[in-house]
Amino acid sequence: LEYEQLHDRLTILQKRETEKEQNSSFKNETSSMVDLGYNMAYCRATISNPQKVYVDVGMGFHVEFSLDEALSFCTRRIDFLKKGALDY
Repeated sequence: LEYEQLHDRLTILQKRETEKEQNSSFKNETSSMVDLGYNMAYCRATISNPQKVYVDVGMGFHVEFSLDEALSFCTRRIDFLKKGALDY
């Protein structure tokens, strides 16, 4: 569920970036709500360069991805988790 939500948010961000490229009046930064832990506390964060995002890949590690790379990672992670769930 977490990666599906992330995938949805990245898709929206990617669409905004595409619109921004087509219309120069868009501002470069965007904002988002960030989970501070266990879906209990959130804060608003400003993303100054939406071309690069950090994704929690597990075990406490975060990796910097481009939007396309992050979407690809999320798609593969969702498929992997669904396949694993079906095996049990």
